[in-house]
Amino acid sequence: MAKGLAWTCHICGVERPDAAISVCTTTWRSPDGVVASQNVRYCNDEASCRKAAAAANWFGPKWTPVQGSA
Repeated sequence: MAKGLAWTCHICGVERPDAAISVCTTTWRSPDGVVASQNVRYCNDEASCRKAAAAANWFGPKWTPVQGSA
């Protein structure tokens, strides 16, 4: 039997079935004005993963979130 679609949570690192993973997309701005989107996969049934995904910034400390992107 084939394995169903699964994803790895970017926060906790656990591989979960598709239905248990969601994506938090946020928009960030660099000090130079470059705008980029960040997509973080997280376990949608784990409050700690949801909270960490919303706060994640993998672009670096000088980047700031764009208002209204979360």
